[in-house]
Amino acid sequence: MPSRKRRYFGLWLLLTAVLILSLAACGGNDEPTDEPRVEPAPTRVQPATEEPEDAAEDVAPTAVPPTAVPEPTVEPTAVPPVRLVEAGEYVYSNGNVVRDVAVLDNTLWAASTGGLVRYDLASGEARKYTTLDGLPNIGTFALEVCPIGGAERLIVGNREGLVVYNAASDSWESGETIGFSDTDAIHEMRCDAVNGRLIMQHEDVTVLDLAAKTITNYTEDDDGLAWFAVEQIIVLGDDIWAPTGFSGISRIGLDGTVETWNEANGFPDDDVSDIAVDGSGVYWLAVSAGLLKWDNGTYTLLDRDTHPNVIDFFGPDHVETAADGTLWLGFTSKLCHFDPATLTCIEQLDLEDDLGFPAFSSLGRLEVLSDGRILVHSYNEGVAYFDGTTWTRFALENEAPSNFFDGLLQTSDGTVYAYGEGLFSTDVTAAAWAPLPNMYPEDVIEAADGTLWLVSGRSVSQFTGAQLLTWDTDDGLLDTSYNRIAIDDAGVIYAVGSSGYSVIDGDTITAVGEAEGWTLGNIRDVRVVAGVVYAATVNGLATLDGSSWTQVLDETYVNLPAANIAALANLSDGTLLLGTTRGLATYQDGTVTAVPDVTGSVADIFVTPDDQIHVVSFANGQPGGYFHYDGSSWNFRPDTEFPMTSLRAVMVDSENTVWFALGDSGLGGGLFRIAP
Repeated sequence: MPSRKRRYFGLWLLLTAVLILSLAACGGNDEPTDEPRVEPAPTRVQPATEEPEDAAEDVAPTAVPPTAVPEPTVEPTAVPPVRLVEAGEYVYSNGNVVRDVAVLDNTLWAASTGGLVRYDLASGEARKYTTLDGLPNIGTFALEVCPIGGAERLIVGNREGLVVYNAASDSWESGETIGFSDTDAIHEMRCDAVNGRLIMQHEDVTVLDLAAKTITNYTEDDDGLAWFAVEQIIVLGDDIWAPTGFSGISRIGLDGTVETWNEANGFPDDDVSDIAVDGSGVYWLAVSAGLLKWDNGTYTLLDRDTHPNVIDFFGPDHVETAADGTLWLGFTSKLCHFDPATLTCIEQLDLEDDLGFPAFSSLGRLEVLSDGRILVHSYNEGVAYFDGTTWTRFALENEAPSNFFDGLLQTSDGTVYAYGEGLFSTDVTAAAWAPLPNMYPEDVIEAADGTLWLVSGRSVSQFTGAQLLTWDTDDGLLDTSYNRIAIDDAGVIYAVGSSGYSVIDGDTITAVGEAEGWTLGNIRDVRVVAGVVYAATVNGLATLDGSSWTQVLDETYVNLPAANIAALANLSDGTLLLGTTRGLATYQDGTVTAVPDVTGSVADIFVTPDDQIHVVSFANGQPGGYFHYDGSSWNFRPDTEFPMTSLRAVMVDSENTVWFALGDSGLGGGLFRIAP
């Protein structure tokens, strides 16, 4: 057994070693080191004891609970809302509302009030051109293929003059390239390829010499045309024929002489819409009463009494000469291949049964090409093409239902409503449209219970989703044309119109017009703000309270741009926005303040929950277009940068995309959308 002194000395050495290791483990050296830190392995220490070494037993180490290390705080990742509409600009229009058709090479072109459509005749593949594709305006009306510089070129008459298609670059050139710089709408034109002329309905009939780039105008006042407006332009030989539809027909000779035939000088019918010449040189005219044969000054009328197998009721709208000298007649819903020798229809074709158009389609134009091909377009359902053997109908799918919109609304369930020439619904993707039958509103609003209230003509209606309930003058409404509608905080309906307003309070209807003392004329808009019903009139601002009313602003307020107020909106603090015919103003606590950043005649105002302001206006001696207040400053986009310049309504939807209702009835338009 070792001695006691030796045992204590060994114990001292062991404790000293442990102390040194402990100090090293505690980081006694503060100098940084590049060496990786290595944790020492746990050391098993045999305890000092008076007992012999061989008597000592292993002692299990005491378990030390690990020190709890807090988990790092992870902020939740913000998940952006799913966007249903990609960023960009969108045009929703109807390219099937066709106004003219032309064929160039193996391509069929259709001019529509919703853009220009190109169909590949071999594959049927279609493409629609709008302002997003370089057109100056979405409204296109007339098409001609004419030789320019030795090459056949497509010329398009639109709402802002002429454009010429450049097939090499798939782009558009200004009409200035062929000598026409005017920006008036061109609705009708014909190419006289033999004489190198393009003839247009423009001041009153305009002849453009394509080689010399010179213009000659023939007018009613100066040259004796039958009328300043023409139904069509027809080229027969060297002569230009201009039927008016109301005042007879004129002929312009190659030497510039003008002759006119109407009832005043012995012509049988003023209502002439078309003229053609058959293979024997006899003229045939489409007139309201029938088909008129004009042979060396002798007139013979084929009408429904004398030739019921040809004329059902009215005469044809179109007469075209076929390659063999026979004629094609175009009626509202049928075609007649007419034999001038036998005065009968060799063949009759129905637009629906034979050409493939939907039921109730109406013929827009008939054109027979010199090689026997036939072009037909309807007013609203696309085009039909005859290649000499087979008829094929061409139309775009999933088009917007109209090319004229006057208002927009998104309801609490997310449905988007657009109205003008009808009432149509879609969702925020605008992938499909559904018409709401027999509704043609001027204004639509949503009530607290989710029903729709609308004004149309001289009536007020409520649409429950299943029923359309209507009130009119027989129920006590004021006999006026209604413009807008609002619901106050108590659920009372205010319908305002051209000569006053009506109040529907449950079963009680009150009419307030001139007989009841209304003197402010046309009420153009109505809005409820903080329980007050405001009426925008052509003579200032008024408040309505049942059958009583009070004028609060008139032309004497110098900061009001104009007393003619067309649109109302409000900010979250109750400030009223007044859209006038000369710009925008605010009204709060009796104070009117002009907003000089907004110009033109204001058509509509939309305010978002965060008080961003969206305004659209018509040019009125001042710039018109789209004005946006983003919370700090106003931004402006001129109306010339839209598919067409008539901006009628604006709305911001739940996707934060901005919708614009565009158009003039018959002149083109649609819906334009900006998705940021």
